[in-house]
Amino acid sequence: MSFVLHRTQKYAEQLQYADGDHIVKIEEVEATANENVFFVSFKFSDQSVLKNRYIYDPNKYNPFDALIDAALGYGVGDVKIQDLVGKHVQIEIRNEEKNGRRYTNIKRVLPAEKHDADVIAGDEEQLADEEDFNIEGDDGFDEDDF
Repeated sequence: MSFVLHRTQKYAEQLQYADGDHIVKIEEVEATANENVFFVSFKFSDQSVLKNRYIYDPNKYNPFDALIDAALGYGVGDVKIQDLVGKHVQIEIRNEEKNGRRYTNIKRVLPAEKHDADVIAGDEEQLADEEDFNIEGDDGFDEDDF
């Protein structure tokens, strides 16, 4: 028995993420049967989701450690994996081609700036309040004092 799989449309519908830095929200962290492998889902401002696989190595610093540090702060000791959910981070995406296939890779993870994370979270009302707060005016200092 022979049949044909039509995969052209499948490849055409794959999401393409732009190269560069993106502020994203950690939407989900899934454990696997292998206790050292996790799938992390990152949600973008347009509500699209990129899922990335991480391997945790208890003996050396690796990309999963960088993700934890970016999301929870550098040097955090014991971590509950679900503590990552809801945190914002900045990821650097680089699309690469190898053997005729395109791969979307996360090259670096950094802490998200508070303002950028608020925009992703949709907290526009709080941002409007912050932007209305203006510290210009008489602060008691003269420019010559500096």
